[in-house]
Amino acid sequence: MVGFLMLTAYLHVETAPAGDTDLRPEPRLLVLEDADSDYSTPPFDDTVRLVNSSDQVVRTSSNYNICETIGGCRAVSADERGEFFVVCENVAERITQCEIATGNPVWSLEGEFTAAAISKGLTYALTGSGTIYGDSLMVIDPSGTILNKIKAGGFDLVVDRNRDVIWLVGRDIRKYDIDLKPLLTLSPITWCAVSADLAQDGSLWVVESEHPDVAGSRDRLLNVSPRGAITMTIPLDITPKCVRVDRTSNRIYVTGHRISTRMRPTIKFDGYIPRIKKRRKFKHEGSRTHCYSAKGGLLYDVSRGGNSIAVDTSDGSVWIAGESKLFHYSRSGKKLDACNQVSDGQKWIATVPDSKEPE
Repeated sequence: MVGFLMLTAYLHVETAPAGDTDLRPEPRLLVLEDADSDYSTPPFDDTVRLVNSSDQVVRTSSNYNICETIGGCRAVSADERGEFFVVCENVAERITQCEIATGNPVWSLEGEFTAAAISKGLTYALTGSGTIYGDSLMVIDPSGTILNKIKAGGFDLVVDRNRDVIWLVGRDIRKYDIDLKPLLTLSPITWCAVSADLAQDGSLWVVESEHPDVAGSRDRLLNVSPRGAITMTIPLDITPKCVRVDRTSNRIYVTGHRISTRMRPTIKFDGYIPRIKKRRKFKHEGSRTHCYSAKGGLLYDVSRGGNSIAVDTSDGSVWIAGESKLFHYSRSGKKLDACNQVSDGQKWIATVPDSKEPE
C-alpha cells in the first residue's frame, strides 16, 4: 500500500569542510550506495553522495536503507534543472524527493518503489510486486501527491520529455503517452530487459540480459525506433547492467560484467545410493564498459565496469560505478580520475544536469 509519510529529520546530511567551497566546481554526480549490511538496526548508513566535476565528495546524506536487489539503474535520479533528486529505497520501502542544494527531503511516499525519473516537475515511478517485472507505474506531483497510477510493470523506465512519452522495459518493451495511455508493446525479450535510455532522435536503446536457466535469453543491445521497429541488434560479450546515451554525440555506453558458468558434478545420496548431480558454478571474470557509435559500431571499451554508468552532457565525460571506486573517463575513453571516497557496496549513479544545458 502506498501512503504519504510525514517529513521528519530521518536523513542526516554532512557537508564537506568549507575552505574554498565557493571555488569548488558545481555538483555533477549523485551516488546512491549500499554501504550498510545491517538492514534492521537504525541508524542506517546507506548514503547519497554528491560529487563535483573534480571527483570530490562535497556532501553526504545518510540514513537511507537499501539492498542490492533494487530494479533497474534509476534507484536515484535528478530532475532536468538540477534542483531535486529522488531515491527509491527497497528495504525502507519508500520513495523520497530531496533538494540537491541542501539534501533536505521535500516529500516521501511509502511503497515498494524500484525506479524513478523526474520530468517537468513530475516524478514517474515504478513499483515492485516481489518479481523483477514490477507491478505499476505512477505519476507524482511536486508536493508528493499521486496524480495517476496504472497496472504496468517494468524493470526500468525512461521519460522522453521532448515528445511526452514514457518507455518501460522488463518482460517486454512498452510505450505510453504522458497520460499513461498505452501506445505500443513489443515482445522481443526472452528473459528481462534491464536498462534503457533515449537517443536524440527519440529512439530507444535497450540492454537485454541472459539468464542461465532461460533458454534463448541473450546478452545484447537493441535499438528501437520511435514507432516500435527494432532497427539494430548487437550481441554483447558482457552481462549488461546499464545503458546510457550521450545525446550530444549519439554515443552509447554499456557497462556490465563478464561471468562464465560451468556445470560442476556433485554427489548426493538417495538413502544409501549415490547419485551424481550437476550444479552450475559461476565465475566472475571482470567488468568492462563498451562505447558504440549511433550506427552500432564498437568505438572502444575500457577495462572498468559496474552496476551503473552516467554521462555528463556538459563535456561528454562518463562515470562508471566500480566495485570500490567511481571511475571517470573522457568522451574518447581517456581515464580522467577516480573517486575512492565511496564504499565497496553496490552503487547507482546519476548526473546532475546544469539548467543551462540544452535538452
